[in-house]
Amino acid sequence: MACRARLSAGEPLPKGLFASNSHEMGVFLKMKDMKQDVRALLDSYRARGSFTKAVCAVSKNGKTVLELSMGCGLETFFDLGSVTELYTMTAILHQEALARLALEERLDRLLPFAPLGPATRSRFERLTVRDLLAHASGIPAWYPFYARQGSFWDVLEHVLSVEPAAQGPLHSDINFMILGEVVRAKCAGLKESLADLNAAIGASSTYGPVDAGICAETENGNRAEAQRCADMGLPFEGFRPADRPIVGTANDGNAFYFFKGIAGHAGIFASARALLKLGRIYLDGGSAGDKEWLRHKAVEESFRDHGGGCGLGWSLSDVFPKGVGHASLSGPSLWLAPDRGIAAALLVNPLTADPIPDLSNLRRQLHAMLLQSL
Repeated sequence: MACRARLSAGEPLPKGLFASNSHEMGVFLKMKDMKQDVRALLDSYRARGSFTKAVCAVSKNGKTVLELSMGCGLETFFDLGSVTELYTMTAILHQEALARLALEERLDRLLPFAPLGPATRSRFERLTVRDLLAHASGIPAWYPFYARQGSFWDVLEHVLSVEPAAQGPLHSDINFMILGEVVRAKCAGLKESLADLNAAIGASSTYGPVDAGICAETENGNRAEAQRCADMGLPFEGFRPADRPIVGTANDGNAFYFFKGIAGHAGIFASARALLKLGRIYLDGGSAGDKEWLRHKAVEESFRDHGGGCGLGWSLSDVFPKGVGHASLSGPSLWLAPDRGIAAALLVNPLTADPIPDLSNLRRQLHAMLLQSL
């Protein structure tokens, strides 16, 4: 074993002998302070009842720099809600990288075997995959498909027949329901596409049902959706009991009741670590390990504002400074700061609170704190 030469008494220390150790100690102390600050921030929101469980994981240049949890373990699975859209977007961009579709391709040509009604066909002849990804389709934001009889295409025809095209960008669950059908048409299906992605990045994200013992609960029944249906005058008798927490199955009504848990807009469960691995593909310019999973140009385009703060699947706003992100009503969010090499996954369950809180300020504060620390 090599040893350093012993210094004689009184001999001056060589310059830089402890420089590396001093630097490492400084970084360690800074990371410790950051973790304490993040914990204090989350504690303050949890104390006021904004959620019961939380996991936060942060990476910098691919290296995990922070992990903490409250009320659960680090590997707890959360219902990602609309953050599922990031997985659907990734599936679409992967198919594009394989030259199986193009972002400018018209929807009616991508789905030639779908039984499209006249209103749907008329819209699809003017819409592309890119329009759906960028929420520039004009398609309504939401409709309870489960509250009406018929197939997906039957209900979509009804919705597009009675609802005029929206003007300007509008975040729409239905956009990603349709993209889910595109994924089904271009590969074995959403579940199979997710399995391929998991294998490429070494993750365990999954569609439900998931063992309740490893999941955070979302809410008691679908009280928020039940109210929306009532407001629209659409009765539905199949809502889950309002006195029991939903655990391990999709909270989103369309995903659970209509798509049986597997949809393009919702339904995936993941841990914070798994969500960071998804973000890593984008921070690495489309690479998953030694494979080009997405085209680099497609990744760059996904980060660009296509109008109204909408990237391709991503959101651009002050909630996600210096980058892009996506947050769901069910609580989870993912933020990327590509120029800084930072990814942050925050998994919380605000639907357990009444009234349901808006956590935009929490995310804004968290991301600003991380930027300052990293």
